[in-house]
Amino acid sequence: MLYASDLDRTLIYSFKLIDKQIIKDQDIKVVERLSGEPITYMTVKSIDLLKKIKDKLLFVPVTTRTLEQFQRIDVFKPLDLKYAVVANGGIIVENNSINKEWQNIITNKIADKCIDLHDAIKEFEKIKYDNWVKKLRIADELFFYCIVDENKIPQDELDDYIKWINEKNWIATRQGRKLYFIPKYVNKGDAVKFIADKENINSIAASGDSSLDLAMANVSNRFIVPKHGGICEITDGKLECMSYTTVEGIKAADEILMTIANYYNVL
Repeated sequence: MLYASDLDRTLIYSFKLIDKQIIKDQDIKVVERLSGEPITYMTVKSIDLLKKIKDKLLFVPVTTRTLEQFQRIDVFKPLDLKYAVVANGGIIVENNSINKEWQNIITNKIADKCIDLHDAIKEFEKIKYDNWVKKLRIADELFFYCIVDENKIPQDELDDYIKWINEKNWIATRQGRKLYFIPKYVNKGDAVKFIADKENINSIAASGDSSLDLAMANVSNRFIVPKHGGICEITDGKLECMSYTTVEGIKAADEILMTIANYYNVL
């Protein structure tokens, strides 16, 4: 049995998604710091549930974060996890090392079927003007994303670019101020399925909040979405394996993990 979960806004949360009216300081714990400052949190209950789940199931954290960004998260280090999926499925970490077999699979698929990363960026540079793109970052030499000013996006030109890059086997998705461009073969679902097959596991549960997590739903027997997740708007409950939490924000993580624990009779 395998449980794969997205991290940001699914299991871990920034301070703005913590409702101080229902969460007391002693009920949350800092799980990540940047330059010494706390940036993400989990509830104490979620951490306890996650430990119990990890003891009974193969737990795989899955994130669009780069490997470096993932390694900032402290809460997973004591769990001694066998696997982690980072860079939106482009990298599988196994026993603290990059899985070379998966790396070769991804590299070959991109080379054979997708436009090159730097060629994609070069074309994007043609519409990157008027300061609507605040930052452009390359993630582990696999894809790129931008921090944008949502009020200045040249929508027609962006739509033309998205159409162009879709034809080159890339996808585009925007999550608030972040605009992602990713080769379609770099996805969370394929990476999770690779691990399940490698471990001879045929029962998969997963959770996630964004469109980039839907690839996991496609390989899962059970998929749980936090009520605040953008998936709610995209799918409208159309996937049979999908359910939603009854609460939003950081408390949704408690409900997700309790649902997983009950689903696999962990407690």
